[in-house]
Amino acid sequence: MEENNSLSLSKDASLTAINGDPAHAVSVCCPHCRRFGTFPTFSQGIRVTDKNSQGNTTYRDAFIRSCPNASCKGLIFTVSANKNVLICMPAEEIDFQTDAIPPSLVQTMAEAIKCHSVGAHRAAALMVRRLLEEPCEDSGATGKNLFERLKSLKSKVTLPEELFDAM
Repeated sequence: MEENNSLSLSKDASLTAINGDPAHAVSVCCPHCRRFGTFPTFSQGIRVTDKNSQGNTTYRDAFIRSCPNASCKGLIFTVSANKNVLICMPAEEIDFQTDAIPPSLVQTMAEAIKCHSVGAHRAAALMVRRLLEEPCEDSGATGKNLFERLKSLKSKVTLPEELFDAM
């Protein structure tokens, strides 16, 4: 059985109903409770059988799954190939600590993470840029571009030198 990470289908692709069994379980971080676990199948699934560009048969399985955390039981939809998750909806998100972070920055960081989780990497990069601009605005840092405003910020706030070097 060859793995195919492409989500496109050829005209010869076929769909088959398959029963879920423990062999179809996948390990992901639950987007509802943020706990990592092995998600069993919740129902029958669909197997897509196709041929890749070399003519080899490939299989992708789609299932609805239930979080193994008894207090969550959140549902997710996955498409996987040989237990490698290609799609997880809702998407997995990076977890981050919000202690001692201003609420406006938490909101911007959460938006950047949401963009990243759905593959909107340019949008995520713009939100990270926004994370750098907000402290400049709040502290009255000046300059004609972000680089100059970050240099100005250095004289207005106390942060580790390594953080300024990384900016």
